[in-house]
Amino acid sequence: MIIAAEAAAKSAPDGYTLFLGNGVTHSLNPLLFKSLPYRPDRDFVPVTLITAGPLILVVHPQVPARTLAELVAHGKSKPDPLPYAMLGRGSPGHLVMEQLKAVTGVPFLAVPYKSTGSMITDVVGGHMPMTLNYWSVVGTHVRSGKMRALGVAASRRLDAAPEILTFAEAGVPGVEGGGWQGIFVPAGTPKAIIERLYSETVRVLNVPEIRSQLIETGAEIGGNSPEQFAAMIRADQERSKKAAALAGLAPE
Repeated sequence: MIIAAEAAAKSAPDGYTLFLGNGVTHSLNPLLFKSLPYRPDRDFVPVTLITAGPLILVVHPQVPARTLAELVAHGKSKPDPLPYAMLGRGSPGHLVMEQLKAVTGVPFLAVPYKSTGSMITDVVGGHMPMTLNYWSVVGTHVRSGKMRALGVAASRRLDAAPEILTFAEAGVPGVEGGGWQGIFVPAGTPKAIIERLYSETVRVLNVPEIRSQLIETGAEIGGNSPEQFAAMIRADQERSKKAAALAGLAPE
C-alpha cells in the first residue's frame, strides 16, 4: 500500500491516475511509521467514498456469552486475560479492542496473526475464542452458527445483518472502528476533473445491481461529496489517533 500511495502521489495531476486509498493509507500509517514517502493530507485530494465497513465482534459458540454485556462479565470473571485474534499491531481490530478495554476495564489479550484466513480458521475451530472482522469475512460463519456475533463497532446497524446490535445498543457506547476505501487524485488535479470523477462514481454506485451486491457484503455505500469525504477522513484520523494512544502505539 505504501508503494502504491507513493506512486500515485508522484503522478501527474491530470485525472488519469486515481488512487484507491483507505483507512490504513490515510489514518493508520501516519501513526505507525515515522517516515512515509507520502503525506495523506498534502499529496492527495479526496474525491468520494466508495464503501465503508464496520468491524463485528464475533466469538466461538462455546464462549459463554450471548451478548456483549455477558462477554464483559465473562472477561472480568476470568483469572487470566481473555485472548482475541487480530492482524497485528495497530490494525483496525486491535484499535477497536483497545477502546473496548478502556471503556469496560476488561484486560483482553491481543494475539497477532499473519493472515485473516488463519485467524478465522482458529476462531471457527475453537482454538481462539474471539476476533473482529468484516461481515464479508464472518457473515457466512455467523449464518451457519460457527460464530456468534455480539456487536457492530459502528453508530448504526448493518443493512446486511440488522439483527446485530451496535456496541452502543449492547451497552458499550463510544467504541467504533472499521475500514473504508475511497477514490483520491494527486494534489493539484483541476477541480473540474475532480467534479467529473465524483459525479461519474456516484452514478455507478447508484446502479441497483452494484448497490445491492455491495450491501450484501456488509458494506455501507459511499458517494459523499469531496468535502464530506475529507471531513470523514479527518474524523477517522482523530478517532484512530485516540485509539493508538490507548494502545500505547508510537511510530517506528
